[in-house]
Amino acid sequence: MRKPDRSYRSDDYYIGDTTRQVMYKKTFLVSDTEKLQMETSTNDSLMVVCNDVFFVCDRCGYAKSSSSEKEEKKADWETLKEEYRVDIVCAVFFCLKITTDIM
Repeated sequence: MRKPDRSYRSDDYYIGDTTRQVMYKKTFLVSDTEKLQMETSTNDSLMVVCNDVFFVCDRCGYAKSSSSEKEEKKADWETLKEEYRVDIVCAVFFCLKITTDIM
């Protein structure tokens, strides 16, 4: 048995949490028409979803990537995902002036 090849194809999603605790919130004026708001929170949630599908053994938990296999049967394959409880820094950029000029 060998260690499976690492898959780097994944997406990260901020899913938030109603029980999160906002630690600090600050707004910075960048220019006359732009501002930046930063907010830190604890006990927040991120989810990482792998874009490949894996076969996971029910007994031992060993996972095998479908991209490394030529097997046609996909009924027992599943997407791996994990939710993480983390501290978050959220940055929001605002443009205060909206123009409708089209060149």
